[in-house]
Amino acid sequence: MASLEAPGGTKHAEDVFLYQTLTPDAPSPCSWISDFRELIICFAQRYGANPQKAVAIVSCEGGFSDPGICNKTFGCASGQGAFQFIPSTWANVILAHPFLPNSCHSADSVFDFRCNVDAGTWLLAVEGDSHWKPYSGACWLSRLK
Repeated sequence: MASLEAPGGTKHAEDVFLYQTLTPDAPSPCSWISDFRELIICFAQRYGANPQKAVAIVSCEGGFSDPGICNKTFGCASGQGAFQFIPSTWANVILAHPFLPNSCHSADSVFDFRCNVDAGTWLLAVEGDSHWKPYSGACWLSRLK
């Protein structure tokens, strides 16, 4: 049986909203969550990404307090929002992510924390951590120990 890492223990895949059963129009099980860390964990579990890794990446990239944050060194062209998407990656993700709500399908929605986290955890689940590891890997890998 497949299992997913989760803070405080392991959850079995059947306890998580399985990736294959999602639809873009289905209400998000994460929609009621207002705490940023809990929202990241919920979306990570929804898509099968490691929740601890997702929280660690956001803590080293955009952080939890300002959904409109841009890269502190190079500006918005180099990173936007919690997962610090570059504009071209965001454009590709909003086209490729099959379950991203329609309200998240604009360039500006990268600054909506829910849209950014939904897309970031989905990308982490389907492509791994290669989008973040070269830039902030030393930071977030140290937080996973």
